[in-house]
Amino acid sequence: MNRMIERMLMKLKTWPTPIEQEQLENMGFFHRDGWRIFCSRDEVENIAEWLKSKHLSYSVDRCDRVGKYEDHPRLSDQLLRSDGGSPTACALCGKGGVACRQWIEGDDADRIDRALGRRFYLCGLCVQAHISAHHRLYSHADDVL
Repeated sequence: MNRMIERMLMKLKTWPTPIEQEQLENMGFFHRDGWRIFCSRDEVENIAEWLKSKHLSYSVDRCDRVGKYEDHPRLSDQLLRSDGGSPTACALCGKGGVACRQWIEGDDADRIDRALGRRFYLCGLCVQAHISAHHRLYSHADDVL
């Protein structure tokens, strides 16, 4: 019988050092409005032990959606510029003559794959209004390996 594994969401309440940040990323943590990881209930104890050894405070919550965000609209579906914009043209609001940075959109499970993720340029105002508040994972395209 194949049963669903209960998923948990662990969030850090304290800020890790740069070395700890690298270690967290290697463990599977990602940074989005704070450091967090989706894991199974069985993994919580080992992760919690490591976090305690580093004096990092955390919270653990049950994740009822297995970390998926398919019910949240994709910003890529709301772009005014279908070409993805440019370093001086925002794809979301369509404004030209502004400094923009390229972003890559995560899939329904917050995976970012350089070959598959949708890329587009956003101005600073759209980043503040949409990226920070959005439930999907977005990353600077130049930060994706």
